[in-house]
Amino acid sequence: MANRDFPGFENHFLTTVDRDLLLAIREQKVLFQLAAHEVEKPIDIIREQAQIRFEGSELDEFEGYLRFTRLALETRAELSAKLSKTMRDLPSTLSIPSIIAAARACFDELVATATPRLLSPGNEETVANYEHRIHSINGRLNDYGFALLRAVNEIAKNATGQVTVGEAWKRRSQTLKTFRRIVLVVGELNAIDFIIDSVSYGKFQVDKIESASEIKIILKPADPRLDLIRTAGIRRGLILALHQHRAKRFVRDQLLSVQAAVITHAVRFFLDEVPSALAPKELSTAIDLGTKMLISVDAEDDLLYAAAPDKLQVASYYHATIALRWYSAARDLVERQQRPKLRRHISRLAIPLDAISGALRDPESRHHAEIALNAMTTALPVRNHVSLIRKPFVKQGPLCAIPVLPLDLGLWNLTVREELVDGGHLGKRLGKIWEDFYAHLLRDAEWQILGQGVRLKDGKDTVTDIDLLLLRNDLLLVVQIKALTGSDVSQYDHWKNRKIIEWGCVQAKLSSDYLRRHPQKLISVSNKKIAKQIRHIEPLVLTNSSLFDGWIYEGVSVAGEVMRNAISSGARIDYHDARNKEIVRTYHIVRKEDLTTDTILWLLRHPVELQALPDLVVRHVSVKFGTVTYEVPDLDLAPGEPVRRKQDYPARAEFE
Repeated sequence: MANRDFPGFENHFLTTVDRDLLLAIREQKVLFQLAAHEVEKPIDIIREQAQIRFEGSELDEFEGYLRFTRLALETRAELSAKLSKTMRDLPSTLSIPSIIAAARACFDELVATATPRLLSPGNEETVANYEHRIHSINGRLNDYGFALLRAVNEIAKNATGQVTVGEAWKRRSQTLKTFRRIVLVVGELNAIDFIIDSVSYGKFQVDKIESASEIKIILKPADPRLDLIRTAGIRRGLILALHQHRAKRFVRDQLLSVQAAVITHAVRFFLDEVPSALAPKELSTAIDLGTKMLISVDAEDDLLYAAAPDKLQVASYYHATIALRWYSAARDLVERQQRPKLRRHISRLAIPLDAISGALRDPESRHHAEIALNAMTTALPVRNHVSLIRKPFVKQGPLCAIPVLPLDLGLWNLTVREELVDGGHLGKRLGKIWEDFYAHLLRDAEWQILGQGVRLKDGKDTVTDIDLLLLRNDLLLVVQIKALTGSDVSQYDHWKNRKIIEWGCVQAKLSSDYLRRHPQKLISVSNKKIAKQIRHIEPLVLTNSSLFDGWIYEGVSVAGEVMRNAISSGARIDYHDARNKEIVRTYHIVRKEDLTTDTILWLLRHPVELQALPDLVVRHVSVKFGTVTYEVPDLDLAPGEPVRRKQDYPARAEFE
């Protein structure tokens, strides 16, 4: 199909088609590789086979997807043409630094309209309203930031000017106006791509398509429970990060120990580059910002360090990646102290990569840092702007880089993990470390470890592996561990992570079903006395991702940190005073002493995250492109007066 050999595609397709292939065509976005005018014939071929292999609501939904595909391709083509037309108004020569300067100017305009009060809870605001508002603000900031990054990349594809730092723009005011228009069009392109990806990767389904005077495509959540869980996980992470509620971590502490020295060195560098610049009176602003960047460091980072055979490599990657951001914060601090003319000059200064790596004393550490800095910076243009979201620093020759935005998106440590793990030997070692980590936590929480890394065999054939067998009273949990190291930036990322979790559920169910059919196998992994006391065998997937905490797939529960704590130590919600961090109220969902088998099984079906989440309803946001309107589902607070349940408390108390 990629070669537009449609007769060849039809012949091959008809000899290999089955239900799984039809679903894979959707998930692999095969049809979206074609232009709108090319897609009719392949759609007809696929529809004919779908009518044979699907039936009922499944067939209706798949046919809705095929109709959606043609309309979405037309929308994307129209927006791409609109973008090309808008970009013609840019100067004929434009350098990469000039493009980035425009992006930063647009972002500064947005930030100038914001105030710290936007992120603070109101006096009479409930926790539910506060969390919902913060989630919405974060979504809008991300949407605008992603649009800016894509605009930079799209313009860079056509940039012909010399890549020189400090280039002055001709018609700067007019160019900025054009850039803003480009950002708006790119935002529309991001919106249709989000809709396409959400339908392709199973976040949304096509509910119906209305064709009156104008076309209306109404979408619905494919898995409403997963949507709620993902929303709860995102909101919880935002609130904890915003108020810096995080457990101590080894990697964070190591980076904190050098933070002040790195930022001080960075400030001196930029002052030396511009001798007439005024020195900041104090560095606390940059240091505070640098500290907030470290709040995202969590257990995953400590375990990666523990799993790595080459500790210097891991330490150097973390140091180099965060140092890029600290240098950016230092440059911004120096810039804000200056008069406007000098401020523009400092804003164009590049970050010296050799200064970051050269500050490390050990030659091997410097070598690893040089490799890390090369990996964590990007040369424009990139194939997909998502690369800029993960790595928002652009190379300026071999020894320098410039930040695209004056804001860290909070993904830097996720990017380090992705870069270092990337499958291979370290990935396997990390998986084993996670098994040991969970075994340690659960053993301390009064779960008995009956087995770890248990291989179930039927004769000489291996049926499946079990990561952990956990016993508490008469309940046996058959556990698969799926630790996710990557980010969840795009719908593709979420789909990929979901597939990993789904496979874990399949494995756990296969194992538990096998043990139910062959109870004598329990004796081989424990003893007769223990095997005899087991009354319940329950499959479970343990994951480090909060975005699946409480999901159920194929009857198998998925437990993240909150649910794991709930079935081990009970569950409560602590409300803290935002001013002094003191606990002002505690709501107990389940106390530790009440953790019977029935209670644990109930918690696996009624996750704490959903119990703590306020009442949400699905509303539709209308997104119109030309004559086509997409009704996109979105979760919003239920209408009317907020229901004050036991766990509600004014939002001056923060949710933990």
